[in-house]
Amino acid sequence: MKVEFTGDYEALQAFPEIDFVEFFNSHPKLRKFDVHGAMFAALCQRNSLKHVDPGFVIPCLEEVVITVRSPLKAEQKMSTLESLLKYGKNLRTMVIKILQMKSSESSADDFFDDICRFRYMNYGIVRIE
Repeated sequence: MKVEFTGDYEALQAFPEIDFVEFFNSHPKLRKFDVHGAMFAALCQRNSLKHVDPGFVIPCLEEVVITVRSPLKAEQKMSTLESLLKYGKNLRTMVIKILQMKSSESSADDFFDDICRFRYMNYGIVRIE
């Protein structure tokens, strides 16, 4: 499944907030997930990961490709990456693509450092492109 925007071609809109658990419960047979842009931002909403049932799993997900363009809401993005790894019981590959993060502050560097640490801690599953 690859989704980029919502709305019509002339008026593209940000995705409404997506509940992480509800999304994956609604797509139990999802094996490959390529997410970026507006949809990744919508999936990274903090509230969707606050109260996850301990028995929740993403049963069939094997490969995730995530494209990151901005260091905004870095903590929420890292939480989402960690949750994909934690609940994806059959996850074999997570590719994090980093595209020209632009920020005048050190936030982009800090976020990149967090992603590198995450990759190091999950070597063999997570890779950075």
